[in-house]
Amino acid sequence: AELFPKAKFIHMIRDGRDGAVSGWHHVQRDTPEEARKQFPTFADYVASFAKQWAETTQLGRDFGHHHPEQYFEVRYEDLHADMETHLARLLNFLGVDASPETIARCREHGSFRKLSGGRAPGEEDKQSHFRKGVVGDWREFFDKKSLAVFEREAGRVLKDLGYGQGDKVRG
Repeated sequence: AELFPKAKFIHMIRDGRDGAVSGWHHVQRDTPEEARKQFPTFADYVASFAKQWAETTQLGRDFGHHHPEQYFEVRYEDLHADMETHLARLLNFLGVDASPETIARCREHGSFRKLSGGRAPGEEDKQSHFRKGVVGDWREFFDKKSLAVFEREAGRVLKDLGYGQGDKVRG
């Protein structure tokens, strides 16, 4: 904000639990030997990820509190649930065309199907950066221990953002 006083900042927040699953698959795909050494279990990875997610997410939100005219916050899950409404708000914040045609083009070019090379959301490819394309997939990966670890490290930020705490998981 000091270097670029007229800049606008977009803070897209994703449920950190989904982010942890995505990150886990990423490190397993790209650096499996190193990942196994640093994070022998998923719960070990979750502890590290959750702490960093909570800190960086809160830093962004704190910035927004002090610079509300420059800051736009949107949850990834809200974009999935109602792309048109939230994208229109974002485009209006940026002061650019928010017509239905522009929103339709953005939706098309940013779709999981396009980014993944033709797969539908839910069709998993563990070798792709665009692995699965679904919201809430963390429930398939977290066990009670991993959830307790995440809530210990990032529970306050989850709660502040309106993400459910104490959600049910497998096992």
